Amino acid sequence: MKSKSYIVTRENQFGSKKVIRTAAAMAPIEQKLEKLVQLQKLSSELAQQTGRKGKTPWPVRSTSP
Repeated sequence: MKSKSYIVTRENQFGSKKVIRTAAAMAPIEQKLEKLVQLQKLSSELAQQTGRKGKTPWPVRSTSP
């Protein structure tokens, strides 16, 4: 079994990032807030694990099922 090498060009790499960023920008504000709170929770947990004082995440209820 031979494995094919896959070369990722800069154009392909930046093109896929552009698609992801465009999709994120077009997302509804509710989804953006949920992602932000998820990142805040992750950051807070990491800060606590390393013994640093971190900010507490916003108390926002999730609207996703």
